[in-house]
Amino acid sequence: MRSREILKALKLLEEFVMENKDAIDKYEKNKEKEENSDLEDLFSLYIKGEETLRKYLMNLDTKTLKNIIKEYGLDRTRKSARWRKKERLIEFIVKKLREYHKKGSVFLGE
Repeated sequence: MRSREILKALKLLEEFVMENKDAIDKYEKNKEKEENSDLEDLFSLYIKGEETLRKYLMNLDTKTLKNIIKEYGLDRTRKSARWRKKERLIEFIVKKLREYHKKGSVFLGE
């Protein structure tokens, strides 16, 4: 008898999740953005020096590094989403910021 009650509860839970899938997805995306909102501006850290940026990034976990890459639009091919090594993600971020900085410096006459 107890297993029937559990199955019934699980079925109700599944129905609830399916009916509210869009709201749940939206909540998870907003939660992810809130987690990243405390992050310092990467460009201002890069201007202070690549070593400063690397030290800051080393204190972050791989999930946060991947979120940074996604939020800043650094990897349009999404190849970095499969990477697991923190060092590889950090080098990718630094490389992309270096490229953006060089492109921008053309307009500043640096």
